[in-house]
Amino acid sequence: GRAIILGGGEADLTNTYWKATKNLVTYTYLDFKKRGFADEMIWLLLNAPGIDVDGNGNDEQINTQGQALVDNRQPTVDAFLAAVKSQFSSALTAGTTLFIYLQGHATPDRRFKVLGTDQFLTGSQLKDALNTLQAGVGATVVVILEACYSGNFIQDLSGQKRIVLTSSGSEANRRT
Repeated sequence: GRAIILGGGEADLTNTYWKATKNLVTYTYLDFKKRGFADEMIWLLLNAPGIDVDGNGNDEQINTQGQALVDNRQPTVDAFLAAVKSQFSSALTAGTTLFIYLQGHATPDRRFKVLGTDQFLTGSQLKDALNTLQAGVGATVVVILEACYSGNFIQDLSGQKRIVLTSSGSEANRRT
């Protein structure tokens, strides 16, 4: 298979959830690596200055072959959708799986914050990108969405040969 990982949001000290985003994205990247995924099988989009993605104790973010571990450090909605539609299309077949992991913030109206104040991915945009990809290659897609309101995305993302996992229901996780 292949994996696309998107850590949504902004690397900013005022973003109180950024530490959780970078940690969960890092753990997800490392989990794919432990399962035999090479760096060229993982497309990582993350606003990533100063993050030790591979756990080697430094922030260089270059693998032993000299390749950047973070493929896009200023992710946009368009860049993410392009990755879904075509990044691994030549490597995917009906017998392979594309894993898409998104971690960050979502809204009640099915929007996922990619970066900044104006970069929001909608459930219908992701569905259209998945439909385009799957029509061309027939691969199975597993979407894992860790965000508040992530349950709101299930209906938009449902489809043939598609598994959608969310971390919450249709309401935000709130602490009292």
